[in-house]
Amino acid sequence: MDFGSLNFGDLMARAQALQTQVGAMKEKMQNSTFEGADEDGAVRITMSGKYAPVSVKCDTELFGEEEAEILEKLIFAALINVTNQIRSAEEQSKQDLGQSLGLPPGLMGNLPGF
Repeated sequence: MDFGSLNFGDLMARAQALQTQVGAMKEKMQNSTFEGADEDGAVRITMSGKYAPVSVKCDTELFGEEEAEILEKLIFAALINVTNQIRSAEEQSKQDLGQSLGLPPGLMGNLPGF
């Protein structure tokens, strides 16, 4: 590669444009919702692009109305629980990494991409 023809200004402009595009894509994903279901559609779960549970729906014809409502509440609670565990583990990992690098507490959470 001929480094003499490399224009640092152009390179920085491209990097900034890419960073803007990635940020827009990330924001779009976080503001989206996604639905997953089992093969028969008996249980449907909706989550945000931030991996947060939004709703759980169970087929009332298969489970009965009262049973479906109970199942929905139990499954939703379990999803909230596991989501909180994941977020807590991620936060602890960030803190541990920051500490191992000798960074001030909380700094890793403020860095882009962490």
